[in-house]
Amino acid sequence: MKHHLKIFYVTPEAVPFARTGSLADVAGSFPKHLKAASHDIRVMMPNYKSVNERRYVLRDVIRLQDLHVQVGDEMIAASGKSAFIPDSKVQIYFLDNKEMFLQDHVAKDPKTGMNIEEDARWFLFFSIGCLETLKLLYWQPDIIHCNNWQTALIPMLLKRVYHNDPFFKECKTLLSIHDTTQQGIFEKSTARLTGLAEPVLADLMSGPHFNFLRVGIQHADLFNFTSETLADEASDGHGQDELSDLLTGSDLVGINNGIDNQVWNPETDRLIPFNYSSQNPEPKLDNKKELLKYFGFDEDIETPVLSTHAALLEQSAMDGMFSLIKKFLELDVRFISIGNGDADVSDKLQALQEKHPSKIAFDATFDANLTHLLDAGSDFFLVPSKTAAAGLNPLCCLAYGTIPIVPKAPIFRDAVTDFETDSTGGNGFLFESCDSSQILGVVKKALAAYSDVEARQKMLQNAMRKDTSWQSSAQAYLKLYQKLASGRSRRR
Repeated sequence: MKHHLKIFYVTPEAVPFARTGSLADVAGSFPKHLKAASHDIRVMMPNYKSVNERRYVLRDVIRLQDLHVQVGDEMIAASGKSAFIPDSKVQIYFLDNKEMFLQDHVAKDPKTGMNIEEDARWFLFFSIGCLETLKLLYWQPDIIHCNNWQTALIPMLLKRVYHNDPFFKECKTLLSIHDTTQQGIFEKSTARLTGLAEPVLADLMSGPHFNFLRVGIQHADLFNFTSETLADEASDGHGQDELSDLLTGSDLVGINNGIDNQVWNPETDRLIPFNYSSQNPEPKLDNKKELLKYFGFDEDIETPVLSTHAALLEQSAMDGMFSLIKKFLELDVRFISIGNGDADVSDKLQALQEKHPSKIAFDATFDANLTHLLDAGSDFFLVPSKTAAAGLNPLCCLAYGTIPIVPKAPIFRDAVTDFETDSTGGNGFLFESCDSSQILGVVKKALAAYSDVEARQKMLQNAMRKDTSWQSSAQAYLKLYQKLASGRSRRR
């Protein structure tokens, strides 16, 4: 059994280079922990047009300057660049082609709800490009760790296209499923771009569609969910649609995400004015004063602060959300939102701030200093919709003793439990539906608990004592890697 593994971590996005959801947060933090444990982990993602090459010092890789990728009948030229994930020694490669990857998000046809076919071409190109990159680097990983549908074709390519290539003979694949609502479902024409024969393609089709995630599950040596709750629900057959026959009744593995506690730690955080801990929480109030001062509020620290990110408002039913924010004006609470939403969100937040400057604040800034101060200085953090865009924000908030108010989605229920004033447990507040009236009711419940000093202290302690780090989750992944490397994986 190998003690030090070579791991190729393939992802459609990673912070700080590009982000649309929680996967980017995971990809930007999890590899650091494996590197710190002396494993040789390298990351690869597309070089989107939005990646700031100068800021993150992307450099051309000489061996990757003559990379060619066959997609259907077309041979596409590509190249590779590399950098390091900030504050780490983790090398990250970028597949570069100036005609592809013009956007960071996955688009859908508004009429059909189907993924736009160009996205399938992009990520087939990316998947093949990742494998060709390994060959040009002469670097043979023990494990290729794929993430979500965008990279899920890699296990299939290894078993159906590269199966006779000795370079990949010892390579095993793990597919991590972060979100089953996006599966990469395309028309049959997309499947033909793989170059596989029609009888093989027939085996890969899901009805009339070609489902990237389904194909990945069928071909990966192992797969897991990035949520214990999601794994349990998938095993019970809840809401998986085209995947249910592969998952229902199976012994599915769920490994919860964590946060980088070298970055998100109120005891050592250099981006907040005052450090604090669960043993010494009082300086959190000093951070709250600084937050209030930044937004021009008076320094009344008894009035609770409820915060969110503008990007999360985009994901909600926006008209209902702004009606809800207006309801906050009737409550004893201050509401703060930061970051860029779309133009309509920003305009509405700006208008509300101008009309109610003593109750509502908005800042389009989304730099690290303000984000950390928001987590350290707020009392509550609201996620108004069941969206992957929330990322690991609730976990960061728990670490800072800021109480999350979130939907009962699997990614949140893994870490957040309902607080009740008459019990000793609970570290947040959950709502069943994202209906504005239900959210308002839960916000009122949270504010009522805050008004009880003893309950307030209990909430904060419960939140800060929750283990949100990568420590135990990284060990769980290492067990999967070792299982694969030792040849003890099993196909379902």
